[in-house]
Amino acid sequence: MRAGNAADCRINPAGPDCFLHEGLGSVSLWTQRGLDDEYGTLRQLDEIALAAPQARQLRLVDYGHSPQRDQPEKTAEAIADFLKNTR
Repeated sequence: MRAGNAADCRINPAGPDCFLHEGLGSVSLWTQRGLDDEYGTLRQLDEIALAAPQARQLRLVDYGHSPQRDQPEKTAEAIADFLKNTR
């Protein structure tokens, strides 16, 4: 599947071309989504998890589209933990 146009994905985030699948199975991967994200969907994280079961996933309560802005300390802590435990 190909990557979708960013504008198209914002208009229809459930669209068929809004996921990246190829090559995800061989990389360390961090995914996060704020539950209040006005652009992305949890379905996107689910699709990534299917393609890359090794992915670490964080679903963030009281976060929007920019977790580094909404809760910078918690976001930095979670990313630091991921990096510390990544080979």
